[in-house]
Formats: sequence, structure tokens, C-alpha cells
Amino acid sequence: MIHMGITTNEVVNRGFLNGPIIPIYGAGVLSILLLLKPLKHNIVLLTICIVLICSIIEYLTSYVMEKMFGLRWWDYENKPLNLHGRICFETMSMFTVMALFIVYYLDPVFQKMIDKVDTTYVVIISIILLIFFISDIIFSNMILNDYIRSQTKTKKKDKTPSIRDYTTKLLRDRF
Repeated sequence: MIHMGITTNEVVNRGFLNGPIIPIYGAGVLSILLLLKPLKHNIVLLTICIVLICSIIEYLTSYVMEKMFGLRWWDYENKPLNLHGRICFETMSMFTVMALFIVYYLDPVFQKMIDKVDTTYVVIISIILLIFFISDIIFSNMILNDYIRSQTKTKKKDKTPSIRDYTTKLLRDRF
């Protein structure tokens, strides 16, 4: 989101959901942390694997969401070194840099913090976050279905800003 804010001069939640959770980023980080931690000692191999994992996740997510909803949340066709507009060198570079930062700096800090917290509290916080996440999925799907019914489908255009505008208008009108 920071990268998109810098390149477009606006802050837009790039995710499928309306809340602050962006599942594709979470899936990417969890995949990297769970699968690649043993490679932490080899930054070259780790970097290559991060690029592969992020590319696969982003490409498949774009493809599946487009097939499910008939919409694109991002389109990199105008970016150099892109593959079908679903992934490109620019975003993979940013994802890779952020993933390396997470692996080497953020994850160790969070692990130390979590280790200090009683397991009961971790479970309670996890359940609360899961409830918010499920609520966001339900709410976002309701809005998305309304949006899809009200729009003509185009496959090549990034629809995220349009979906966000629709959501904002819908919330203002209803609440």
C-alpha cells in the first residue's frame, strides 16, 4: 500500500476486503516464514525463493479472482517485465524487499514479543481477530456482489479504486 501510495499519490486499500487485512499479503508472508526460514542463512537462495513464492501467489490470486468475479484488482500491463498484467518486476521487487525485511527484522522482533505473552491471551486475541476477519469477508462479499450487479464487466482495468468508491458511496447512503 505504501508503494502504491507513492506511485499514485493516493492511499488505496489494494485488497479484496474492505477492512485492514489483505489476505494475499498475509498468505505471502506466512508462506515465506513457514517454508523458507531454513534458507535464512543463504540470502541469494532465499531471495530467489521469495520471488518465486510471491509471483506464484500473486499470479494465481489474480487469475482465480478474475475467474470468480469477472474483475481485476490490479493490472500491470503498462509496467515493464510483466506477465499477462498479473505480475511484474516492479511489484515483485517491492514484495521481495519487504519480505526480506520481515524475515530478518520484523519476524524475530514479533517472535520475542509473542513469546513473552501468555498463551491464553494470544488465543483470545487470535479469536477476536478471526471474528473481525470473517465479518470483513462477509461484509466485503455483500458489497462486491452489489457492485458486480451494478457495473459492466471489464477484464483489463484495475477495478480496486472503482470498488472502493462504490463502497464509500454505499456506506454513506445506507448509514
